[in-house]
Amino acid sequence: MHGQQLTADAWDLHGQKRHDQAEGQEKTGQYKFLCRYFLHMFSLRIIKKYHEDNASLRKANTFMVSL
Repeated sequence: MHGQQLTADAWDLHGQKRHDQAEGQEKTGQYKFLCRYFLHMFSLRIIKKYHEDNASLRKANTFMVSL
């Protein structure tokens, strides 16, 4: 009887661990999205800055390619 209870507890722990891993992956996905978003906004700002100075427009394009 005692052994069966231990097994049930182990299964509960395993289920909780899987749930935590899934939650962690979701958070990682959100984090990656935020990073991508900020990088996108940052690069737009750089392009805008270079657009104001038309002579440097080619520099902006090569900079984006090097990213």
